[in-house]
Amino acid sequence: MQRETSSSVILPEVNLQAMVDARIRLFAVIQLVMIGLLLIVTWTAIDNTQTATISTISMAVVSLIPIALLLLRDPRWRVRVAFWDLVLTVLVVAAVDPLDGTLSGSSWPLLLVWPPVALLVLRSMRRFVLLSVLEVGLLVCIPLLEFNGVLAVELLSPRENLILNWLVLLITNIILLLIIAIVGRDEQRALRRTSATLQTLAETNTTLKRTYTEAQSANQQLEQALQDQALLNEQVQKLGSPMINLGAGLVLLPLVGQLDAARLEHLGGIVPDQIHALRAELLVLDMTGAVVANQHSMLELEALIETVLLLGCEVAVTGLSAELAEMVALNPRSALLKRTQRLTDIVRQRLSIHSSAVVPMA
Repeated sequence: MQRETSSSVILPEVNLQAMVDARIRLFAVIQLVMIGLLLIVTWTAIDNTQTATISTISMAVVSLIPIALLLLRDPRWRVRVAFWDLVLTVLVVAAVDPLDGTLSGSSWPLLLVWPPVALLVLRSMRRFVLLSVLEVGLLVCIPLLEFNGVLAVELLSPRENLILNWLVLLITNIILLLIIAIVGRDEQRALRRTSATLQTLAETNTTLKRTYTEAQSANQQLEQALQDQALLNEQVQKLGSPMINLGAGLVLLPLVGQLDAARLEHLGGIVPDQIHALRAELLVLDMTGAVVANQHSMLELEALIETVLLLGCEVAVTGLSAELAEMVALNPRSALLKRTQRLTDIVRQRLSIHSSAVVPMA
């Protein structure tokens, strides 16, 4: 029996936490690079050493957050720190104009960046919504306070132009956030479905491996059973066709059971060797318990008899049933014709011939 070869199915693993962790680390590295660039610009563009020193100290303090993101071991704390890092960044950007005392609207577009960054890096719709609400709230409240004079700032452009630019930016920002929220929600649903599908495939793969192992074990047991059955059949064939040496050159071969092509082929392999080994002069085929399968098997039996005759050993047949006699009669040239006798007559005749051949001693 052929044994099937196994094939391992390798499934991709969707690890959302590892993905978020890698993106947070990348975000922290980008922050550090930006802080480094700002330091270079600060010391290059600012002539006042005291101001440059204060800016450097401030940036060094700010750089502690991305450094903490890189050093934290717990992924859950890393996500929380990254979120509050984004919140702090939004607050700092929103406070640029009030702290500077001027209003040009150039810092407003910088507020639009951070909610998409939160969704892209943290892969969390809840944190994206929270940051979007904060960003929209600051984009609404701080310019209104500045326009109404609550926050004293110097308008660097005409008031009407600033208000128009602010309204366009605010509406555009809200539309973009809604689109990003819809796309992000669908993407996360698809990711969850993919994770569930891959989990199901992994479980199915495990089940298939276990089933294959069980099938291999069953296959080995079946092969062993077939080998045992083959040995048993060989023993049965030997026991079903014993050649009994009766002495005086007489050998008896009782045939019991079904005489099909396989069994007759087996007999054709052992009978001539036993005839030669026992120096048989007469082989008696006892067909009392034999059943010939068909006419083709009868021809095989006759071929066996012809082989024995060629070895110089006579053949006698006894115990033919009526059915076997009819099959023999269908072939006038059958080797079994004129060779059928009763077993007692064959033995008596053979013993008589043997006793007459013995010369008495003087």
